[in-house]
Amino acid sequence: MPRLQVSAVGYFDGLVDAMFKKDVRGRDVFYPRGIMGKGFILPDPASTAAVRAKMIGFYKVLIFVVIPLAIVSVKFLHVSPIAILMFIGAGKWFHERRLTAGYAISDERLSWNLAEAVRRSARSQSYFSLWTRALLNLALLAGSAFFVIDGSPGVALMALISGALFGTFFCLILCMIDWKRRRP
Repeated sequence: MPRLQVSAVGYFDGLVDAMFKKDVRGRDVFYPRGIMGKGFILPDPASTAAVRAKMIGFYKVLIFVVIPLAIVSVKFLHVSPIAILMFIGAGKWFHERRLTAGYAISDERLSWNLAEAVRRSARSQSYFSLWTRALLNLALLAGSAFFVIDGSPGVALMALISGALFGTFFCLILCMIDWKRRRP
């Protein structure tokens, strides 16, 4: 049985690893928009490490600063959620443009292969991170079930949709844990 790795950083590594792939010539290619966009060839390991670190930093700021500020802005300042999403989208676009400036565009596209993306993500995450996310999704699934049973029709429909999403994520993370256990 593999040794339990305890690391909260694994979540961000897994999030960012899905944006990188080796091309047929063995070069690292960075796909900032995933399967929806083009890739940028990173010429050396130092460039790859720098881009990876900047993307991890971006997601940390997004999750720990921007999203909480957005929630406060919507709840207490009555800012439109659409305006917040547009602001976040523009920020991500400018960040990606700055990161990819000067890099050659790859001819290869990132594949739609979900299994490959799941394996890449699982490989870079710790067991602690995966189990924490699985338990969080299970708790959110249980909360959604409560609102389906106890809520008004509008709330119940939203809770049902949320429950389907959290249930899907829960199953996907369990698959990642199983894949990681089988292939250390």
